[in-house]
Amino acid sequence: MAAYGLMGAGIQDLYAVSDESLWAIAGSGVFNATQVGAPWKEKKLGAAPSRLHMFDATTGVLIGAKGMAWRTDDGSTWTEVSTGED
Repeated sequence: MAAYGLMGAGIQDLYAVSDESLWAIAGSGVFNATQVGAPWKEKKLGAAPSRLHMFDATTGVLIGAKGMAWRTDDGSTWTEVSTGED
């Protein structure tokens, strides 16, 4: 999805690790761009996250409603994890 498509999606959270690693969440997806002005790549999650934190360019976590959470160690595969909440 191009950057202008992301803007129309209603960004929930945005995280810039560096000029070469930009992350955003919107709707039920997480988006990544590898440099300023580059097209955004979308990964659908099936549920809407509300918070995003990246520790570096490839490692991060997403938090959603009702204890939902996802993590990545490679920047491309997001795995749902249990937070122990209902």
